[in-house]
Parts: sequence; structure tokens; C-alpha cells
Amino acid sequence: YLSSLPIQGATARCIDVEASQWSNSIKSMPDVLFKWAINAIQDTLPTTTNLHLWKKVSCSKCPLCSQPQSLCHVLNACPVLLERNFCKLRHDKVLELIYLFLKSNVQQIIKLWWIYRVWHTYFQVS
Repeated sequence: YLSSLPIQGATARCIDVEASQWSNSIKSMPDVLFKWAINAIQDTLPTTTNLHLWKKVSCSKCPLCSQPQSLCHVLNACPVLLERNFCKLRHDKVLELIYLFLKSNVQQIIKLWWIYRVWHTYFQVS
């Protein structure tokens, strides 16, 4: 019933398409990357802090800077990696991937933006 309505149906159909595309993206993701992402979300990657909690290593310190090695520390805050511009290199690579995605999906993004604007104009949502 919902998808037969003129305004709400457009949104529902759009959401259905997006959910399907998201599902397909996850299914096409390499297994190793999917497992890494799930473990990162749950903070169960083998950082020295976790390995120490699991009694696999005797020390939870980062081997580069001797601070506790949490996931946040590994991904963003190790002063040695910051000093070596590792985070900037990773940041630039992520921006490049975002740019390539946007470039290859520009028509769909414009369509979604149009649906969003129509929805907000029709319901006068700010």
C-alpha cells in the first residue's frame, strides 16, 4: 500500500532501492574487509590492549610509542604515526575513494537530492 501513495510511495521506493543497493554492496565486499569492519565496530580487532585482555601478550602498550594501544590509538592517535604523516596519507586515500564513488554515482545522487528537496518542500520541513 505505501509504495502506491504519490509522495510517501516515492520515498518508500527510494528507501527500498537504497536498502537493496546497500545489501548488494555488503554482499560484494571482500570477506576479509567485511570481517575487519565488523571487528572494528565491536572493538575486537587484535590491538595489544585486546590481546592483553585475552591473555595473549603480556603488555598492552603500542610498540611504536609505548602508550596503551586501543583501536582509536591505532587508527587515529599514535603520535609516531602522526609524526610520520601516516594519518594524512590514509585520509587522502579515503577522500580519493569518496571522490571516485561520487563521480561514478552522480546521476543517482542528483535524483536522491531531488526526492529529498520535494519531500521537504511538500511537508515544509526545515
